[in-house]
Order: sequence, then structure tokens, then C-alpha cells
Amino acid sequence: MIWKKELKNNRLAYELINNNSLIARMVFDTNKSYYEATCIVGDFLYTIERNGFWKTRIQLKEENGRVAGTVIQERIHSRKWRINILNRTYYIHYHNNPLLELVIYDENYSYLITYKLSVDDDNYGADVEVHNVGVTNQEKNLLLMLGWYLFMPIAQENAIDYAMFNSTL
Repeated sequence: MIWKKELKNNRLAYELINNNSLIARMVFDTNKSYYEATCIVGDFLYTIERNGFWKTRIQLKEENGRVAGTVIQERIHSRKWRINILNRTYYIHYHNNPLLELVIYDENYSYLITYKLSVDDDNYGADVEVHNVGVTNQEKNLLLMLGWYLFMPIAQENAIDYAMFNSTL
């Protein structure tokens, strides 16, 4: 599984590819003061946008405008976030191990997805680890999108060439 970067018509796009098969596509609208993303997962179209006064609340909306999920920061300067998606609750935590990681886990503290900065022969990038722990493909794909939405600016800022990202299943 790999995130591949594209830049077309001043639009930043990433494609999530697994075994030469497109899983999802995320297009960022960088013309706004905060990132808004349009996501295509299979036959479904989603929008990820920030709202609220401090833009800390993130909503995942379906094509018809219905809110399919929310990401809420526990406190204003907290490293912990809560994801409510498909009537289930997941958690996000940022920590250094020794480089920055974003971990998505369930209520049993079972890791589902880990995004982390990596150094390989002085090349900086990001790794994605997907842990198969009883979530549906739809949940996994939406969690991958939300995780990438939050981690991409960090990877972009800290990586020399962030066009390709590795993944282990």
C-alpha cells in the first residue's frame, strides 16, 4: 500500500494504491486557509472539512451532505483526538517514537493504523502500517483517509521527498 502524490491544476492530490489497484483518491483544496479534501473511496464521494471557531472539529461528509463521521480534539492543545464514524468510536494519538507517529486505535487500545515519519539512508518519508484488527474495509479506508488528512501536513513539512509513502499490512 502506498500514497502517491500528484499536482495538477494547482490541486494537491494523493492516491492510495495497493497491488496496482486504486483504493482511494484524496484531493486537497489548498486555496483555503485550512485544508479541505475531497475523497473518493470506491464508488463513494466524501468531503473532509474543518469547522468551528478554531477549526479543530473535522467532519467527514457524504456526497449528499450527511455527516458520516467527526474528528474531535479532546482538548484545545491535546495530542488526543476522538473519531466517531459508522456508529463506532476510535481514537487518534500523536507521540514520538522516536520520530512523530499518528496512531489510530479502538476502545481496546488495539492499533488499527499507524502513520509515522521514517528515515531510510538519509531520505525522509512516511510509513503506513495497517493492522488487521476486526474492522470492515469501509471503516479501514475511511480511517486511512482521515489519518492521512491529519498526517499529510506533518509528512510534507518533515520529509525531503514526500511523494511516495510506504506501507505494511
